[in-house]
Amino acid sequence: MHVIAWLLTQRAIDAGEMPAALDDDPLRALAPAPVTEDEVLDTMPAGTQALVRSSIDLYRRAERIERAKTSPPPASPARAMFERLAMQL
Repeated sequence: MHVIAWLLTQRAIDAGEMPAALDDDPLRALAPAPVTEDEVLDTMPAGTQALVRSSIDLYRRAERIERAKTSPPPASPARAMFERLAMQL
């Protein structure tokens, strides 16, 4: 439910239905994910395990998107090599 609420907020901001300033509102940020213990997950039926694991994966992807908005992208190894070559020329 946290991811759904976060995605709907992002969509509304992108569509101009909400001001972009609300994107920084802590109340609209992606809430922390609940912890799922592996021991408990292993006791669940296979279908439930698959659903929970897919939900965890979805949440992690949403977290990466959220972090990417506030932090610079990681340095590209190819870009670093290109810059080293350029300095030697």
